Amino acid sequence: MQTMIRLFNVHVLSQVSTTVKTWAVLLTLLTGLTSVAVAQVVSVVPAKNALNVSPSTTVQVTFSAAMLTSSFNDTTSFIVSGVTSGRHRGTIVFSGGNTIATFTPTVAFKQGEVVIVDLTSNLKNASNVSITPVVYSFRTSVSSTPGTFAAKVDYATGSSPMSIYTCDVDGDGDADVLTANSGSTTVSVFKNNGNGTFAAKVDYTTGSSPRSVYACDADGDGDADIMVANNGSTTVSVLKNNGNGTFAAKVDYTTGSSPRIVYASDIDGDGDADMLIPNSTSNTISVLKNNGNGTFAAKVDYTTGSSPRSASAGDIDNDGDVDIFAANSSSNTVSVLKNNGNGTFAAKVDYTTGTSPRSVYASDIDGDGDADMMIANNGTTTVSVLKNNGDGTFAAKVDYTAGSNPMSIYAYDIDGDGDGDIMVANNGTTTVSVLKNNGDGTFVAKVDYTVGSSPYAVYASDIDSDGDVDMLAANSGSTTFSVLKGDPFPSSTITATSDANGSITPSGTVTVNNGANQVFTITPNTGYHIDSVIVDGVKVEATASYTFTNITSNHTIRLVFAINTYTLSASAVNGSVIKNPDQINYNYGTQVILTATPNFGYNFTHWSGDVTGLKNPDTLTMDANKSVTASFALNTYSLTINATNGSVTQNPAQANYEQGTQVILTAIPNTGYHFVDWSGDVTGATNPDTLTMDGNKIVTAAFAINTYTLTVNAVNGNVAKNPDQVSYEHGTQVELVATANSEYHFVEWSGDFTGTTNPDTLTMDANKSVTASFALNTYTLTINATNGSVTQNPAQANYEYGTQVILTAIPNTGYHFIDWSGDVTGTENPDTLTMDGNKAVTAAFAINTYTLTVNAVNGNVVKNPDQVSYEHGTQVELIATANNGYHFVEWSNDFAGTANPDTLTMDGNKTITANFAINIYTLTINAENGSVTQNPVQANYEHGMQVELTATPNTGYHFVDWKDDLSGAENPDTLTMDGNKIVTATFDINTYALTVDALENGSITPGTITIDYGSSQTFTITANPGYHTDSVFIDGVFVDSLVSYTFNNVTANHTMYATFAINTYTITTTAGTNGSITPSGVVEVNYGTNQTFAISPNSGYIIDSVVVDGASVGSVTSYEFTAVTANHSIAGYFSFNDTIKFRTFKESVADFTAKTIKLAYKKGKDKVLRIVAQPNMLTALENVFAKQVPKAGRTFLGVSQGTNKDSAKAYAWIDLKKGADLAKGFKTAHTGQSYPLDYFRDASKGTVKKLFKAIKFESKYNNPAIAQGILLKLNIFASAAGVTPEGFGSLVIDTASTLFGRNVQGLTLVQLADYFDSIMTYWKRFGVDAIEDYQELGNFTLLVLKPINERFYIALDTALATRNYTTDSAAIVAKKPYSVILKGAKTATDVGIVKYIPTTKAGVLSFEADNNTIPSGILLEQNYPNPFNPQTAIGFSLLAVGNVSLKIYDVLGREVTTLINNETMEEGMHEIQFDASRLSSGVYYYRLQAGTFTETKKMVLMK
Repeated sequence: MQTMIRLFNVHVLSQVSTTVKTWAVLLTLLTGLTSVAVAQVVSVVPAKNALNVSPSTTVQVTFSAAMLTSSFNDTTSFIVSGVTSGRHRGTIVFSGGNTIATFTPTVAFKQGEVVIVDLTSNLKNASNVSITPVVYSFRTSVSSTPGTFAAKVDYATGSSPMSIYTCDVDGDGDADVLTANSGSTTVSVFKNNGNGTFAAKVDYTTGSSPRSVYACDADGDGDADIMVANNGSTTVSVLKNNGNGTFAAKVDYTTGSSPRIVYASDIDGDGDADMLIPNSTSNTISVLKNNGNGTFAAKVDYTTGSSPRSASAGDIDNDGDVDIFAANSSSNTVSVLKNNGNGTFAAKVDYTTGTSPRSVYASDIDGDGDADMMIANNGTTTVSVLKNNGDGTFAAKVDYTAGSNPMSIYAYDIDGDGDGDIMVANNGTTTVSVLKNNGDGTFVAKVDYTVGSSPYAVYASDIDSDGDVDMLAANSGSTTFSVLKGDPFPSSTITATSDANGSITPSGTVTVNNGANQVFTITPNTGYHIDSVIVDGVKVEATASYTFTNITSNHTIRLVFAINTYTLSASAVNGSVIKNPDQINYNYGTQVILTATPNFGYNFTHWSGDVTGLKNPDTLTMDANKSVTASFALNTYSLTINATNGSVTQNPAQANYEQGTQVILTAIPNTGYHFVDWSGDVTGATNPDTLTMDGNKIVTAAFAINTYTLTVNAVNGNVAKNPDQVSYEHGTQVELVATANSEYHFVEWSGDFTGTTNPDTLTMDANKSVTASFALNTYTLTINATNGSVTQNPAQANYEYGTQVILTAIPNTGYHFIDWSGDVTGTENPDTLTMDGNKAVTAAFAINTYTLTVNAVNGNVVKNPDQVSYEHGTQVELIATANNGYHFVEWSNDFAGTANPDTLTMDGNKTITANFAINIYTLTINAENGSVTQNPVQANYEHGMQVELTATPNTGYHFVDWKDDLSGAENPDTLTMDGNKIVTATFDINTYALTVDALENGSITPGTITIDYGSSQTFTITANPGYHTDSVFIDGVFVDSLVSYTFNNVTANHTMYATFAINTYTITTTAGTNGSITPSGVVEVNYGTNQTFAISPNSGYIIDSVVVDGASVGSVTSYEFTAVTANHSIAGYFSFNDTIKFRTFKESVADFTAKTIKLAYKKGKDKVLRIVAQPNMLTALENVFAKQVPKAGRTFLGVSQGTNKDSAKAYAWIDLKKGADLAKGFKTAHTGQSYPLDYFRDASKGTVKKLFKAIKFESKYNNPAIAQGILLKLNIFASAAGVTPEGFGSLVIDTASTLFGRNVQGLTLVQLADYFDSIMTYWKRFGVDAIEDYQELGNFTLLVLKPINERFYIALDTALATRNYTTDSAAIVAKKPYSVILKGAKTATDVGIVKYIPTTKAGVLSFEADNNTIPSGILLEQNYPNPFNPQTAIGFSLLAVGNVSLKIYDVLGREVTTLINNETMEEGMHEIQFDASRLSSGVYYYRLQAGTFTETKKMVLMK
């Protein structure tokens, strides 16, 4: 194996996008030469920057003129090298008149490696003129792999490895590893054992702090020499290979200050490797040209941006020479320096990157043939991609999220799909991130792999020669390098075969990666069907496709096909159909002759179904199951009806009637008339009566006017009628005159006539009974009273003659009763008065008088005025005077308080005592930073006592002197108590210095200060905008990255200093179900940078809203945060794009009054089974009952009470056993008032019934709320039974509508039906007891229930070609004659009032007799909506009446509001509206407490 020559730094540039000269331009220049013909490169194969090239490829170059073949060799002129396999030897052959040279390598290239072709100036044309040098590259293909990696294996390096590189240093054909060890001044060489494991390191001395290692054949002897950039010694070291993988001592060359990277490239086209080194502190890149023998000329410097940390090279402008680009960490740019064509470089052009770019790498990532740039941004947790515009300029960066502090970037096709994927070493973590290419130069979100601590460099190579990519990382924090081997794809085979009557795709032997799925499509020939699908020898379901999932072993699949057979159903009423041939089944393509024969009296009209038209006989070709109907028609007759003062209804009501039709005639008289008899073609008085149609008919109904009786009643008077008759015809007007007896007067009419008008007129429209009411005369009673009041029993405004009234005199406070005057006299109290006329009575009262007695000890009391007695209400001033040495304390006995003087109000006999006590004094001691002891220690001191005071200072303090009522510095000292005293002891404290210092990018406030002993001082550490505190050191010791620090209880001098680093922020992503946000999770972003997110719904869903920092930004597919300076959040929510269709029953008289059709199959003359008659909606209704309702019946509306008869309640419910029972209630439309179930309205009698039982639903109950409630539950039961499409009960109300205080928006239809049942049954508990409540119930029925029931409805279509229902087989129908299934009609979106949420599960709607009762327990529901802004509804159910509390708490458990505070609430369902307008966004909790029950749930407020 030949050793390699390496011309490009693969550590930074794995796919050099240098290119061939712009051939057309060069050829144009050549045409202008007349003396010397210069041969140039015209084309190359493989093409420049080609991907997925076979490793066994040859290299072919076409020149513009014949070449000097002797100038070609594989060592100095036509140099072909693999970045892993090294220099390739081979043979060169010529064709095309020596214009085409083809190089065939002796050994194939490695999989996945970059191959560099260096055509040097040593190549000459036939005229011995050198070509212009050209360097280009291509990449070989790799095996297809998952692009994932196994767990790391670590190898020990020197201290703090910061660079890693692989090449074959010992010529044994495998990749060895080199690391530059910054902390140990060495480079380590790890030789490959041949299997991807490595021998122990061998160290070689370098300069100080080596940061980068690179290897190539510097001296042209065929082996790889080492180059090392020494960051600490301003040199680059060259260690030449001894030819056996060991290295000679270093030779140093001077660079700029702090060299960070070294790599080599032939920048001047002379065939040897020149060195390029970026110098981070001198802001330059040094070029050291090779002298041709592995020694190097003095550096030439070129200016870059600030602090270049990395560099790379390639032909970015397609002019055939190598250009330079450098990543500038401090100026957040990458500099591009273009080659002038002679190894010198033009001034830099800068492009913006992320913050603090540390590594740059070049590769064609979008497959357009030019080199794009990738940069690791250490300060923004991102990588930037700058795509080449094709002319050596670059588009603006696109950022992708990496891990924390990305330090190194590299690209390699890790999964074998032909494009470059990105690897990033995240120095702030223990991970390497992999970002896979989408194939167009964009990248999916990162996947992280664990390596060692603080990875500083990442690299990729096939180290175990198994054809896939392995990843390596240099871990500066753990003094190791990690190897992560690539995971291969295991695979299995599937053998697919079929017979001649169909095909399977793909067929033959199919190879599939293990873990993947493989779909096979099965296609029968026309007229055939799949008979058998045999998988691994086992027969499976015969479907049009078969999928092997999660394949882990070999399989077989074999197909057998059979010819199709079909059935032909021919039906006829009033005739028959003959089939020829007459068979049960027909093979594909059979032709059948159909002949229609009518019964006597009928004629054939037309065919329908799978044959249409009038042709008879007709021919049908069998290519599917067929159904044909022959139609026949009868003769018809007319019916004429005559009626005066009434009308006649016909059932059925038709313009014409077929022979033999029976018509029910019902005579309906006008108001005030009655039916008499029939005449014409119907006679007699039977009503209704039946007429058989056997010809044209004329019928007359006769009616007569009604007569009525009038009864009058009167007590204490009489009534006269005018006219006065025994009976009256309908509409007669009668004058009524009421005359009162003596002592009475007329009051009003009652009975069938009301009012107070007399005389008045009555219209006779029914039998009537009228009563005239009369009343006695009444008198008034006048009461007079001063300083008191009088009660009357009875107390009335007027009194009837002879009434006796009891009078009671009640004096005011402080007064007493004396006597009566007027129509009552004397002193008796109470007294009685008889009312025989208007009366007046006066009650007299007099004021009370009292005595006052005063007592005093150790003092005296003065009264003002001083009297023997006092009238009620007199105010007496009391003045207490203490004896010498005493003081007044308080009043006691009949007067209390401490005011002196004070005033007493006389409202009874009083005894007053004045209390006195000896004087005492208080002593108040003040002492700060010390204490004072008292001897004796008392709360109070009597006059003249002496107190000794001793001052004791706190630690760090000393006593100074006394202040206030004691002075001087004597300690202890004595104080005499002759009044209240205040004494203050003063102390002084020690002070200490706090010295602070803030480094660049921040400040500390306050600055250096002096602080008292034992006190505390808080310092605020403030970073400049865009920075944060990185480290805080207290007294030289690191404490944390703080924004403030407090020195507590200071007892000595201290120091403090702080350092600062740039800010990073987080953007928290949340994706609702059925969609995603990319990137996802918590995304880190550096201060001032941008971040874009893509929002994607799952299949079948749409973006409902995107919420940024709590506010909706609409249904956008992407959102960019610009100039980020704070944490943010972004959430995407998705809604279902529904396509599921539902179907309902509605209130249709035609549907429910038709006769139920039982399904039945019958063989015709052709012996083919066919449905005897098409089903109708009642057939489907009976199917619901057959599947959902047991023989005992079920409750269709209301809450069944069973046998639990509570006399305090009156409950009713609808309990049905079969569909016909339900259909009876829909024989007429329901247009009356809406009432609860306990108030059925009898439309025929206009009466109200209170009921406690199960009620048969009948048409006489004209109640739309009951009708629509039953239909809603019927539709839920039909869906649950599968008679209509499933899931109807899970639909959610999507319109704001309130029913008796509860917003039903967000409820499923099952929940709505349960709530409606509760209201219809427990109406009193919901407060449904007034006409406006019934109107609300009616409005809800009209606006919500009825639209839900009707908008999904379509009529049953019995046309065989388009019918919207299905029937079962004859065997099933024989057992279940109602087994018809209705197909879907409309989606929730079509209808609009509801919405379909696929994750919503409504549960089962129970209608068992004893199940659907008042709530069986207390239930706290999840609030809706949730998340919410700012309002939401909280629902709960109570088992019984009880006290309830409902409170809201924040995440710290603090109560923020009370919605219900221990209030008594009724049993049943409740809903409370919560308005969070005054709260901030966040998580909150709501807690329900009812008796011993407590439950808490979480809700999210997003503003």
